[in-house]
Amino acid sequence: MLVAKADGVVVGVGVLDRCSRDVDRIVRMSVATDARRRGVGSLMLDEILRIAWAAGFRRIELETTATWTDAVAFYAGKGFVPTKLRDGDQHFAIEI
Repeated sequence: MLVAKADGVVVGVGVLDRCSRDVDRIVRMSVATDARRRGVGSLMLDEILRIAWAAGFRRIELETTATWTDAVAFYAGKGFVPTKLRDGDQHFAIEI
């Protein structure tokens, strides 16, 4: 789990879960509303991908609510590819 702090206050979290021998899954990633658009999410995602790569994982999967257009655009902008839309959630994957 990654925790981002600003002035001692938690402003973001990211959780990576190992699903199989080759696949990791981001099961939680969030940034406090007042800390958004400052690069916190990008730094956390970059670190999650670095950790996964160093551990030998080559595919990362995640899902977010499809109507959260900012989150959908964020992951797409970071190279994640939509894999399916199910029950209101947009699923993504990236090969690293």
